Amino acid sequence: MVHVLFFRNRKAGEDHYPATHTGGSASHRAHAAILAETNEKVPTPTDIYEHTHTVNNDRVNWINKKAERVYKRIKELRELRSQPLEGSSEPQHVDEDQLFFDAVGGLDNRNRIYGLGSLQNIIYGSQSSCNIATSRYNSNFNDDYHQMQVELQEMKDHVKELQQTRDDELQEMRSQMNEMKNQLAMVLNNQN
Repeated sequence: MVHVLFFRNRKAGEDHYPATHTGGSASHRAHAAILAETNEKVPTPTDIYEHTHTVNNDRVNWINKKAERVYKRIKELRELRSQPLEGSSEPQHVDEDQLFFDAVGGLDNRNRIYGLGSLQNIIYGSQSSCNIATSRYNSNFNDDYHQMQVELQEMKDHVKELQQTRDDELQEMRSQMNEMKNQLAMVLNNQN
């Protein structure tokens, strides 16, 4: 006979486990879509985290201490990474996807990223414990990489053309010098 206690949710009860997010039954994807429509821009992982981990989505009152600690870490990392480089007054561009990944401590022991739910694979792609986060902008990087390869090949071809031109000019100069030597030798022979 199976005991009734085995059927109870081991995490049930407000006294035992506080809420981990305020998203309700809506997926993080649904919340991201709502944020995108409301703000008219693609939400960052931090935007989604703030929306789903604050009371009444107020972005002020965090649902638990861990949620607040993570958000403080996000702010610290953003401030650190946006500092201008030495000799520059321009703040650095911060990769929000990588920032969030680093702030939450990367992948947990089950290859999940804290706070993202169903959005993890959309933002970071499939993960393995050996991989670092792959940004959703990866395809842009691939396009940029391909474009750089094309430009590099064009530069190599241009260098080859310049080398060939230089070699041709050197050969022409050598033949002119030999011709001048021959003429000088003939003049000197005629004078003797």
